[in-house]
This record gives sequence, structure tokens and C-alpha cells, in this order.
Amino acid sequence: MLSSPAVVNGVVYVGSDDNNTYALNATTGAKLWNYTTGSEVYSSPAVTHGTVYVGGDDGNVYALNATTGTKLWNYTTGDYVLSSAAVSNLVFYVGSVDGNIYAIGNAAAATSQGATPGFDVILAFVGLGIAAYVVSRKR
Repeated sequence: MLSSPAVVNGVVYVGSDDNNTYALNATTGAKLWNYTTGSEVYSSPAVTHGTVYVGGDDGNVYALNATTGTKLWNYTTGDYVLSSAAVSNLVFYVGSVDGNIYAIGNAAAATSQGATPGFDVILAFVGLGIAAYVVSRKR
């Protein structure tokens, strides 16, 4: 395992090079669930509002139900997602090897409804965030 774990409410969430994100009981180490992606998961997860956000080497970022591991939605970037996820003010942020940092608006509110989010805005910040452009807008 190369990702750093996130620990929330007695559960350890971690990505693995066997293509999975795991939820483990923090006391016993027992596996609660795993979600299999299309490639390795080196990205460290972020957990908030009952949702686990993580990126994969398959170029996708995923929102998973923190209790069951069920995929709520995914978004495909232009390349591997190795960076750790972050969530702030209902916006999910993650970097991709494609050179962009993605900001997916209203992510937590959308996942709380258990459906593909009606993104307020998805931004890709080019390079070090000097320029920004709208990648997608959907309701």
C-alpha cells in the first residue's frame, strides 16, 4: 500500500496497488469493504459527509459511500490520478498527471443524494493554477 490512510469514526480508508480502496476496522483490522478500480490506487483518500473521495491510476476520481463502498460517481481526468484528494466547502479537489488540478463543485451535496452529481462547475487549473478554465458544467 502506497497511499496514506484516512481514519474517520473508527474506520481506516486506504488505497492499494492491487487496484482497490479498502475500509478497515481501526481496532481489529477487519475488512469492512473494498472497491475495485481499473488500476492501482496510490492516491490518499479524503473522507467527509459519509463519502470517500479517491483517485486511481486509471485516470478516474471516485466518490464512494463510506459505509458500504458503493460507487456514487466517478469523473475521468486526462491521465493518472496520483495526488491525494481534498474536500473543502463542498468542493472536491484532486490533481492529475495530465497537469491539471480538478475542482468539482458541490460534490458532497450531490453524493448525499446518492446520485451522479449535478456539478455546479468542474474546473481544471492548468499548471500551478495560474490559468483556469471550465472543463464541464452539468446540472
